[in-house]
Amino acid sequence: MRLVGPLLLLVSALWLADALLSRDRTVGWERNTVRNALNRVHMAKDARVAILGSSTSADWLPNAFAAQTLGRKPAEVVDAHLNGCHQPCTWSEVQGLRAQGRRYDIVLFGTNLFQQCEFASPKRQLQDEMLLPTASIPAAFALYAQSQDPLGYVARFLGVKLSGVYGDTGFLQSDWRSATLGAPSATEAWRWARSAPPPAAGTHDCSYEDDAIAYKTAVTEALLDDLRDVAGLTYLMLLPDDLLTTGTPAQQAAWEKHRSLHAALFEPRPWVKLVDLSTGLPGLPGARRREDFRDGVHVSPAGLKAQQALFTARMKALGAKP
Repeated sequence: MRLVGPLLLLVSALWLADALLSRDRTVGWERNTVRNALNRVHMAKDARVAILGSSTSADWLPNAFAAQTLGRKPAEVVDAHLNGCHQPCTWSEVQGLRAQGRRYDIVLFGTNLFQQCEFASPKRQLQDEMLLPTASIPAAFALYAQSQDPLGYVARFLGVKLSGVYGDTGFLQSDWRSATLGAPSATEAWRWARSAPPPAAGTHDCSYEDDAIAYKTAVTEALLDDLRDVAGLTYLMLLPDDLLTTGTPAQQAAWEKHRSLHAALFEPRPWVKLVDLSTGLPGLPGARRREDFRDGVHVSPAGLKAQQALFTARMKALGAKP
């Protein structure tokens, strides 16, 4: 019993320090990204079309263009994407939309090949923790069980739940390092957020081995099923990358598996339509040249035109009428 008082004092001190350092969980790049998306959804109460996914879904799909393609008014389209939002993050966002009783006529969701592999990152569980209703946490943990590191996923989620500092350590380390020691050089900045240097800029590769894609496949299935409660029709967009023309035979084979997998996922779900933007049409190749990309997956101005032209043709073939 003598330890109860000191233990409570220690917990209170840690809680206060965590609140001060994280400014009551209000700081951080990733936190603001999630909050901005939630605010856009909240403000767009009359929206009938929602754009979900990561920046690769939304950069080339502004509201006005999406509205024109679908025969809608720009105000009827809400940009609900989050930067760096892979399938689990979008699934978590959809759980929140379901809990709020949100309903759209159409949802547009884009996914890249590299997103099909896990590429673990601390921000994944931060996104989940901020987006998930409490009632959906057990379902998220059940999906974590399909991953290559289920206990790590659960531990990171609980860590974010318990600590605001843990939730966005990259930002806080950079912030405090700059405030106390000055801004780090470009060659050492990564040391404050990770144990190994980040990969070189360029195309994200995905081995597409069965164990590497099992978790994201399970999440995609759950996402497509749950979108039935959120939208009358979901357009599942396969987004291109620069490996389509520069990739090795193994990378090209991964793309074939990627297309086949998503064809199998949408086929038994009549509320889902597949929009394959990784293959072109006669006279409309889409974003397929290296100069069509400003990095491995985000389109350049030239790629923007090619991507939008192919998207318009694909949507017209699927019955979308402006």
